[in-house]
Amino acid sequence: TWNAGADSILSDLGLDDTVNNYTEAQNLEGTIDDVTVTSQKNTGITDFIAGVTLNFHSSGTSTLDISNDTSSVKDLINDFITKYNETMNDLKSYGSVNLTTDEEDISSVGMLQGDFLLGQIQTNARRLITSMESDPNLLDEAFNTLSKIGIWTSGQSNELEIVDEDALDNALANNFEEVEDLFRA
Repeated sequence: TWNAGADSILSDLGLDDTVNNYTEAQNLEGTIDDVTVTSQKNTGITDFIAGVTLNFHSSGTSTLDISNDTSSVKDLINDFITKYNETMNDLKSYGSVNLTTDEEDISSVGMLQGDFLLGQIQTNARRLITSMESDPNLLDEAFNTLSKIGIWTSGQSNELEIVDEDALDNALANNFEEVEDLFRA
């Protein structure tokens, strides 16, 4: 049925706000760690929490737990150990001398054999990787060497390896920032 007049046409089409009680659009509002946050959009929100994109689909209360990606960091630590060991092995081969069984004939000589700078690079790299950071302003004393998180040299090859998997896992799970600081120092 049609009623005469503009108001009744809007009402018949369902566009009369006195009938449908339309409400004005509202901004998204909530709290994160007791801080009030607002947004004009519901999805793709990246400015509330650094490194996190939020998408809201309905009203209500939710709990969001964010944790460190210790698995990826452990993979990066393993990559670091591998690259360090490869570099040290390359340096060793550059300074090597391989003798034949006669010991008088040289079968191969590394391209930097006898080079003083090569020896210094090797020594300084080992010292850097195995040293202790003693400045308490830089590092927590419990995490001032790689050995304290389960990484150290082993065997005659003097290569780095994870010698205590539990210590590294524990440090990453419970002291993530300290491990990060150690690698940055």
